[in-house]
Amino acid sequence: MKKGTPHFKSENLLYMREENKGCVTLLSKFHPELRELVINKTTKEIIDLCDGQNTIEDIISKMKAKYPMVQSAIITNDVHKILASTSRLMLIQWEHENPYLFLREEIIDDTYGLRIGVEDDLLKIKKFIMDSDILTNGNDVSSSHFYYKNVYVNTYEYDEVLLRQKIFNFNEEFFFLTKNGEIEGLLSFQLPIPPSKAAVLKMCICAKEYFRELFRYASDNLPHISVSQLSKIKFIISSKEPVDDSLVELLISEGFGDEGLFRDELGFDHDISVMGLSYDPVLIDEIEKNRKAATAIGGLAQ
Repeated sequence: MKKGTPHFKSENLLYMREENKGCVTLLSKFHPELRELVINKTTKEIIDLCDGQNTIEDIISKMKAKYPMVQSAIITNDVHKILASTSRLMLIQWEHENPYLFLREEIIDDTYGLRIGVEDDLLKIKKFIMDSDILTNGNDVSSSHFYYKNVYVNTYEYDEVLLRQKIFNFNEEFFFLTKNGEIEGLLSFQLPIPPSKAAVLKMCICAKEYFRELFRYASDNLPHISVSQLSKIKFIISSKEPVDDSLVELLISEGFGDEGLFRDELGFDHDISVMGLSYDPVLIDEIEKNRKAATAIGGLAQ
């Protein structure tokens, strides 16, 4: 990661305005929904070092030399935090791969693999979902694929603007089955809003023969990348929309159990069944300890 070389792309700004005390106001072309972002003097100094010549290691060294009175760990933590955030705003271009993309790829064979969706996948996700027709056709039963969307899915929530908000704000996490590097299957999970700790399986488009591998990959990684603490995954079945029986059976074999039946939940004779898969509390506690330890250091850019 230290060898990554960032280049600040001012052309990706709608505008940049200098404020008092060295602060700067800027607005990304790609995330206008965030409105104006005000960055302080030290954040601007870090961005100024993103000239396509300095590596991350160079930037950290130069900031340490400029601020010898600040703890080394604080500077290192802030540089990584600022570069990661600026990358998400699409204001930094990287030589080769973005070092802050959390891919954690796994190889199935010479053709197929598994990986976690990131901000750069936005248009690919949109196209894959639209090409599947799942938003209009619903949970079609197929001999070769699982097609499932949560009954609470809004047909319009996967247009480009709303999808960008989902990904950027970490409201929904996407996991891919890939074929020769391209998206071939997708699982998505809606993350909980505290105090809830239950993620919800939102959408599935996947060949049946690879679903178990994709689900295990997703469920293993979800607690580690979730911005909210998780205790379980929920799977919702509507009495009005068909769900492939073999999908339900497969999820039961992975540890899902019945949690409740809500009669007339969505209108007369429209019942909702809920199944759940609980995470090991010891695992979740360990993840939370690691998360707190990683964010316990103060910040130069505060």
